Amino acid sequence: MLVYHVVRICVRMHHLLQVQFLRLMVLDGADLFLLEPVFRNELMDFVALPVSEANELAVGALVSSRAKQALDMIEASAPKRKDAIAGAAGAAAARTGSLQDATTTTPAALAEAVASGERDALLATLGWWARDAELVKQKEFYQERRLKEMGLDKPWSPEEGVESTFSAGGAQGNVDWS
Repeated sequence: MLVYHVVRICVRMHHLLQVQFLRLMVLDGADLFLLEPVFRNELMDFVALPVSEANELAVGALVSSRAKQALDMIEASAPKRKDAIAGAAGAAAARTGSLQDATTTTPAALAEAVASGERDALLATLGWWARDAELVKQKEFYQERRLKEMGLDKPWSPEEGVESTFSAGGAQGNVDWS
């Protein structure tokens, strides 16, 4: 049971690292400007969380298009696999005398089982990214997080009494700009 949980954690961490890399890979436009103050050793931390809505949608589109391509390849090869299973099952049944054992243990049947698992995984991936695209408006992106860090995420009012610490000509505090 412990091994199962460790494997799940490793798979989840691997997925997060892939998403970080994809976020970095599809950065463009104004999002590239955000990299200017980021140091090389902080780069993966920067893309650990969503950068922008456009970037998140681009990552989802990239993964979805590659998953669809792989799914199309699996679907295109299905007739060949079914023919191979039928041929191998017939030959194995002639040797063993049991068609049931032959259709589940031949290399072609095992390959079909793997292809079926891959197909299910690709469909699940497409579903996950489709849901992610629907929920993208609920994510908090870099600029929103940065404004919160600096305390600038709330409307400003003059009643808050923010005083300037700017001094001109040696005078301390509040400068009269009028």
